[in-house]
Amino acid sequence: MINYKEFLEKMELETKKNHVIEAVNLTIKDLETYNVIVPQDGEYYKGLNQLLYYIMFYPITSKKAIINFPTGCGKSTAMNAGISYMLRNKILQPYAGTIILKLTKEDCNETVREINKKAKLDLAYAYHSGFDKEKVV
Repeated sequence: MINYKEFLEKMELETKKNHVIEAVNLTIKDLETYNVIVPQDGEYYKGLNQLLYYIMFYPITSKKAIINFPTGCGKSTAMNAGISYMLRNKILQPYAGTIILKLTKEDCNETVREINKKAKLDLAYAYHSGFDKEKVV
């Protein structure tokens, strides 16, 4: 298996865009359950595209991507959709690692449950305080 940087360099930009669009569409579908409508020609749609691109294909390992969107705009929904999409995709799955910071352990555990449920796999896990790798059910 090639490393993440080489993987990103070899993947065509159009392929990346197609993966992001699929994850954006999953996010929009999930947001609709909260009565949030995302017009495809608006700034919100563009923001979700950028957010999911960072989640799925952020290429700079020396800098961390920090997503500073307002509360309630769909960051967690997009992250769950993007990561679960990558976990289900055989090509992307080996590169689907990320660190997610949440306020409480329960927030972390809920994120793990949501990602695993959406991915229909049991791959995400919570790692609290650097001391425990907790199995979340």
